[in-house]
Amino acid sequence: MTKLGGLPGLAAVNLRHLKDHPGRTALSLVGIAAGSALVVAMLGLIGSLTSGVDRLVTSVGHVDLQVSGPGGAPLPADAAGRVAAVPGVAAASPIVRSSVVVAGERVLLLGADERAQAINAGVTPACLHATHETSAADEATPVAAGPALARHLRAPGNGARTAVYNGSTAVPVVVAATVTCGDISRINDGWFLAAPLSVAEALSGQPGQPDAVLVRTAPRTSTSEMTARVQAAAGPGVIVGSPRQALHEAREEAQIFQQGSLLVVSLALVVGGFLVFNTVSMAALERRRELATLRALGARRRTVAAVVVAEAAALGVLGSAIGVVAGVLAGRAAVASVPRVLVQAVGVRPSFTIAPWQLAAGVAVGTAATIVAALMPARAVSRVPPVDAMRPEGVLEAGDAPGTKPVALVGGIAALAAGYLLCAIGQDSVLIAGFVLTNVGFIIATVGVMGPIASSVARVADRMGRVGRLAGAGLERSPRRVWATTVAVVVGVGIVVTFRGSVQNELDTFSRSIASLGRPDLVVTTARAEDFPPEVTMSKDWVDRIRAVPGVASVRAAQAFYASIAGRRVIIEGVQDPPTVPLVANLPAAARADVLAGRAISITRTFAQANGLHAGDTFVLSTASGPQRLRIAAVVNVLMPVPGGGVAMALDRVEQWYGRPGAGWLEVYERPGADPAAVRRQVGNLANQAGFPMWVYSGSEILTASRRSLNQSAGIFLAMQWVVVGATALAVLNTLLISVVERRRELGILRAIGTSRRRVRRMVATEALAIGAVGGALGVLLGLSGHYVAVVAYRKLVGFTVRYELVAVPIVVAVISAAAIVVFASLAPAWRAARLNVVEAIGYE
Repeated sequence: MTKLGGLPGLAAVNLRHLKDHPGRTALSLVGIAAGSALVVAMLGLIGSLTSGVDRLVTSVGHVDLQVSGPGGAPLPADAAGRVAAVPGVAAASPIVRSSVVVAGERVLLLGADERAQAINAGVTPACLHATHETSAADEATPVAAGPALARHLRAPGNGARTAVYNGSTAVPVVVAATVTCGDISRINDGWFLAAPLSVAEALSGQPGQPDAVLVRTAPRTSTSEMTARVQAAAGPGVIVGSPRQALHEAREEAQIFQQGSLLVVSLALVVGGFLVFNTVSMAALERRRELATLRALGARRRTVAAVVVAEAAALGVLGSAIGVVAGVLAGRAAVASVPRVLVQAVGVRPSFTIAPWQLAAGVAVGTAATIVAALMPARAVSRVPPVDAMRPEGVLEAGDAPGTKPVALVGGIAALAAGYLLCAIGQDSVLIAGFVLTNVGFIIATVGVMGPIASSVARVADRMGRVGRLAGAGLERSPRRVWATTVAVVVGVGIVVTFRGSVQNELDTFSRSIASLGRPDLVVTTARAEDFPPEVTMSKDWVDRIRAVPGVASVRAAQAFYASIAGRRVIIEGVQDPPTVPLVANLPAAARADVLAGRAISITRTFAQANGLHAGDTFVLSTASGPQRLRIAAVVNVLMPVPGGGVAMALDRVEQWYGRPGAGWLEVYERPGADPAAVRRQVGNLANQAGFPMWVYSGSEILTASRRSLNQSAGIFLAMQWVVVGATALAVLNTLLISVVERRRELGILRAIGTSRRRVRRMVATEALAIGAVGGALGVLLGLSGHYVAVVAYRKLVGFTVRYELVAVPIVVAVISAAAIVVFASLAPAWRAARLNVVEAIGYE
């Protein structure tokens, strides 16, 4: 083996071939990069959604327990003192951490006092960079702003005067400093205000009442024992738990994106694997004499295979590195396009964050997928006898054409059935594995019928005239190539049908479930239509003000907010009659009356599944007024933007039990015959005089905005889908190029006997069309199967039952996609086939 230069020398020779064929190498790099880019983008998106919460949790310092009010209700003024007196408590620091509105933007308000030093809180005087000198006569309250809010207010240099709206009053403030510490300044992506505790309590509209008390326990104390002690001292109307609970809730929220992204990433890696498989096979085909010579000179099969794999590994590393860069850019775009409603569900604004290990993971996954894809052709080329390697038809198609392979067919069908079973009974990661297994099983099953698939494609080509018969003959002789190309089309078309069909069903079901939101003539809210829930409230006297507008018949108040129940983040809604929130509006009359009268609550199916509840059961709800035993009036199929689901009850119960007076929005109903334009104009004028941000929408606009938020979420996955479809087109292009190289002698003879270049181009295009027709048909079958599985999986993942409906649009889009794939992929091979040098092609062996 020394005479052959050893493995490194052979690998260097092989790598030279990659340089000599830049087009084919570029195709493979793009396919590998697509998979790696999606891996990095997914990891970056998930990490960004949770890193903001992690940064907020970390900023509070070394904390073991957190005492807070249910649903964000303020704590009693003496709560911190009572907690600090508990034996085993080393420090207890009251803080303010609430949402307020500044200059039309919802921002975090943070407050603490000198007791925060005992827990090493992150915000210190060194973090504050003064921007404005204040005087004792200044009526505006001085505050510090995060860098993003300061830029929004144009505060640096001379400060900025604005107002903080807390749900009842607008308090004038002046930005006297900006927060400049590294991670601290990135809390909520820089959209926050910071102030001393007493000032922050006043700004939040809760003088003397903190939002939470952070507790550091003495060394060598039991967390469970201290939790019980602190709970006893704090009283029944508070929640004592881990300060990292918010991070756990954010990870649950991000899990929805993670699970959906895993599916797309897996499929992208499969398509990228096809590209690598084809590229490695093509390189081996062109060098069959060289490899045969190496074998004749004594090179072992293992050495030849290792050289081929090393070439693939080099492709994998380079392609993955390119993909990592593209993934960072894609991840930034994905974070920027996350719907506002999901940003609120997480709790803080995300800023794009990517860790070094995530970049390394993108390279590792892409490289591993490349190596795995190269193993089969590497093994195949190493096993071809030197005499057979001299044959002109190439290593891939040497030997007898494969017929039906019962083992592969039965194995694929078994994997497909196992995937369906896992989707039917599994949860979370098991369900994801089931969905992937259905796709893998389908592909394995096609291996079992590789010969019949090639024959079917050939028969389709035969029906396309004399040129089609020539194309069919070539397809019949290359079943493995035809299978690889056809399956690439199958995957692309199947993805389109699966994703577009399931998303369309999801949107249609969701639209029907929230139709009641469109009932009011107008909706006056303290947040934009895309922001739900509008946690900042308005005082109830606005009901009377708007009711006095000519043409208004009635006004109903409602509100909603986030709360933690049984360790999960949920939405609690308070409504009046007539309710428009789907969680109450969709109930039978008797159940709806019980909820509006305060005798019962209604819950989403997600909440019911998480807590083992059914209609008629009793549930103990933690409130600031103590535990409340409530009957479940009904379980409703409504989708909430949080994995924990939602709870609805009478508005007066929300105000009383959670200390949240007022309304998040007002539903306005006009008198018969009233001028809608005039009523909206007058209500809008009244809202503009409020002194704090208010928005006026029609009921139909609220309904549209709610659907738009779900559309934005689905859009992220649909964008990933088209990346996979693009990679599929590259796989088909690469494989068609293989066919041209394999048949250079055949094509040269055709040209020598008078076949025109145009006819040669048509022959290659006909092959592509035949492959597209069969692959498109099989892809639609795979897609319809995946569509149904995705609908079943959606209920398991988010607890929202989607109504399965066969819709034509995704199938039409898939057919168009298949046509576009084969047309695009056939252009370069057809041109190359027509431009062959006749003399060189005839002599090619």
